[in-house]
Amino acid sequence: MFTTPLKSKESWSGFTLIELLIVIAIVLTLISIALPNFLEARMRAKVVRAEADLRSLATALESYRLDFKEYPPTPMESLGNRFFRLSFLTTPVSYMHSIPLEIFGKEEPEPYAYWSANLNDAMKYSPIYYFLFEEKDKEGRWALFSRGPDYDYEAAVEEGGGGLLMYYNPTNGSSSNGDLMRFGI
Repeated sequence: MFTTPLKSKESWSGFTLIELLIVIAIVLTLISIALPNFLEARMRAKVVRAEADLRSLATALESYRLDFKEYPPTPMESLGNRFFRLSFLTTPVSYMHSIPLEIFGKEEPEPYAYWSANLNDAMKYSPIYYFLFEEKDKEGRWALFSRGPDYDYEAAVEEGGGGLLMYYNPTNGSSSNGDLMRFGI
């Protein structure tokens, strides 16, 4: 029978402080390499999600137009409440089960910004109005906006589109300025 003798306390070995510090440094280096790639992939996934939501809203808007011969209106009383603007897509006829929420929203949940050519005279001096009505022959137009990865609207869609229409372009980095936009003619 072979037995191993018990080691005394003096012969027990463990990690030294230097070895532990080296292991921690290696782990931190690996994290510093992996974390930016993870954050970049997360941002790209959010952009893809926002584009898919805008595409779904566009399909619902076109279905609405097939039934009612015009796009849902953007009444002036809905300027402060964007949930009301898109509520025509869920009731009384359900073109969508629910209105998707802005993935790049700020504090509280909010839907994507929507403008239609059914605006009244108060909006006639905004860039969005000029887009919607630049060709007199068009019966109706609409515009959908997402804040984009910089989490703010360059088009200032909360106030009726007084800003510039700056498109998001991922070639400048996935967190670059600009809005995600989708237009219908």
